[in-house]
Amino acid sequence: MWYVIQTRAGNEEHISFTCRERVCRGSEEAFTMKKEMVKKIRGEWIRGIYPLFPGYVFFETHDIEDLFYRLKRLPALTKIVRTGDEFTPLAPEEEDILRKLGGVIHIIKASAGFMEGDRVRIFDGPMKGMEGSILRINRHKSIAEVSIEFLGAKRKIPLALEIVAHDEPKKLAEILSIETKHTADDLQ
Repeated sequence: MWYVIQTRAGNEEHISFTCRERVCRGSEEAFTMKKEMVKKIRGEWIRGIYPLFPGYVFFETHDIEDLFYRLKRLPALTKIVRTGDEFTPLAPEEEDILRKLGGVIHIIKASAGFMEGDRVRIFDGPMKGMEGSILRINRHKSIAEVSIEFLGAKRKIPLALEIVAHDEPKKLAEILSIETKHTADDLQ
């Protein structure tokens, strides 16, 4: 089961790394969910990796009570998300959609699609088959605003989506070959 640990935004990677090094046991895993975004920086389109949910670290465990006591030994401020007095795992549907989107590396890669009238059809990437969850598209910034359930509430999440014309296979090849650059947090 996936549990969510709340921490200070910007501190997610450090907490995730510390948990993997000092807290995880056996099949447990600590990670952050990230997304690949394409941004125009100094006139050049650059792919970067950014937090999907700033201030949250995910933990996969079957013994949350034991994890709670192990987390108390960390010097950093962390709090396991609760409902009342009970630790609350992500709902199975929430976990399933995040697993589908992020895969085993927990990074939501860019998707590619094309317009059919006023509807989008995604033909490549993790959002394939999720067209009904797209609230709006900003073609200029290559962003799709997607509605997903997270911690029991609907969230609007911007994800990378490149819209290409049916007759632009060269443009698609360019999109897929844009050099991926990582943020400073990813290098720690």
